[in-house]
Amino acid sequence: MGIFRRKKLTDQRKGDYLGKTVQIVPHLTNAVQDWIERVSKMPVDETGEEPDVCIVEVSYHELFFETEAYVLAWWNRW
Repeated sequence: MGIFRRKKLTDQRKGDYLGKTVQIVPHLTNAVQDWIERVSKMPVDETGEEPDVCIVEVSYHELFFETEAYVLAWWNRW
């Protein structure tokens, strides 16, 4: 999750959010959704073709704040 938070905080400091704060929903959840969609289409063998299936494992514990954006992204999108 650190890469998503760091990117969004950097964007916020550059002024990409027009002075507003970064929110878990929609800013971080959208970043997670976009990343999953982008990575799921990357070729994984020498054929260079898009995979037919992408398996995503999300480890979640209800008290672990760092996974919240992943779970929300999954629930809101798929």
